[in-house]
Amino acid sequence: MNDPPADRLIQILLVDDQPTVHHLLHRMLMTQGGDGMVLHYVQDPLTAETKAQEIQPAVILLDLVMPGLDGLELLRRFRAHVVTRDVPIVMLSIVEDPHMKAEAFALGASDYITKLPDAVEMIARLRHHGNARLTQRHLEKSQQLLAETERIGKVGGWTFDIDTGQSTWTEEMYRIREWDHPHAPTLAEIVDSYTPASRPVIAQAVQRALEQGEPFDVELEIITAKGHLRHVHAIGKPDVQRRKISGFFQDITERKQSEWALRESERQMQEIAATLAEGLCVVDQRERITFINPAACMLLGWQEEAVLGKIFHLACPGSTCLLCAVLRDNTVVTTEDAWLCHRDRVNLFQTGNDAESRRYCFCLDISDWLWYERLT
Repeated sequence: MNDPPADRLIQILLVDDQPTVHHLLHRMLMTQGGDGMVLHYVQDPLTAETKAQEIQPAVILLDLVMPGLDGLELLRRFRAHVVTRDVPIVMLSIVEDPHMKAEAFALGASDYITKLPDAVEMIARLRHHGNARLTQRHLEKSQQLLAETERIGKVGGWTFDIDTGQSTWTEEMYRIREWDHPHAPTLAEIVDSYTPASRPVIAQAVQRALEQGEPFDVELEIITAKGHLRHVHAIGKPDVQRRKISGFFQDITERKQSEWALRESERQMQEIAATLAEGLCVVDQRERITFINPAACMLLGWQEEAVLGKIFHLACPGSTCLLCAVLRDNTVVTTEDAWLCHRDRVNLFQTGNDAESRRYCFCLDISDWLWYERLT
């Protein structure tokens, strides 16, 4: 039979001043079906905390009466430490004392066993507590991974209960909205946190989700609890049978700021390009003209409104235009003299690519220069 993976082994820590108990328990596990369990033993209770932090057990078996440090005091210490506070602790005693049991449970004991019971019962209890702890650990790791993923992606999750009107949020939701945890926001509070321009949009989206079961996917603005403006992407999907609406909520402020900066940069570039004496034409990946300045229109004999959005070589009326051939064949030209489609002048042009595969064409009327060159 294959051994279970390391993270599915039930690590058991036995703390008991009597080695006989260790020997008996070890024999039980070896002969009575204790597969998947690993037994660690500490005889001195003063070293038990260090050992527990080292192996991080899934179950602790703790003797109630020991010299130097009794089981109840050690139970308090285990419950006070971050490594062992959630570990199932089974108290072992030679007597069946109701008052002692009550005190042990009050201090956080998970179980109480009169030592030692039948092997079948003992192993069943250990496996029950151990599997519960392993499941809890895996859940905690999944929650940590989810929280880290949410933090990196700035994406929070939420659920709204239609009947109670209460919302449940993940940690990232609170961070995005800068609300104190565990504040349980009402639907009215959530809608009011949007900016005046966004409020009617989200209110209508939520209303249609509640009344018609219609999902929504919107990009809006909110004001956080600390007064900060943020752009958010809100997605909601109703579950009619469960009477809930669930969804995701992403902070897209940085993306919106980048988009605004890009648009502003292009606007400034176009303003500058409009004043150039040289012609400038920008063509996208599909060879469509996305920008052309007045100088280029004059040199090429085009009208801006007639060529914007058109494929470059289709907008050009000539069949032998070298510039069109260059753009069509995706060739980068440094300098080249050529007759363009506007036949009454000769132009010098230059093309190149940028990071977004847009192609820039610069052209200059050199007809007078060539005429002067011929004369001299």
